[in-house]
Amino acid sequence: MQSLEFTGDILPMRETWIHSRVQGWVAALHADLGDILSKGALLALIDTTELALARQQAATRLAKARGDLQRLQGLAERQMAATKMSAMP
Repeated sequence: MQSLEFTGDILPMRETWIHSRVQGWVAALHADLGDILSKGALLALIDTTELALARQQAATRLAKARGDLQRLQGLAERQMAATKMSAMP
């Protein structure tokens, strides 16, 4: 019996880079190394708990900023009215 021995690298015919649109921890994998997948196939689920928390914090900051803006606009209007009243003879 004859045996042959070779060295070399086995490379895939095609590689694809995978990027997530959001940051987070992988909650579940739906594909494994070497699986053949079709375009649009679900590869993994991302735990969006931290993303949801960040969104809620941003919404809270936005609501506060809007409230501060309304308050400051009201103060500015009253200040302008008071300035006009004091400038009248």
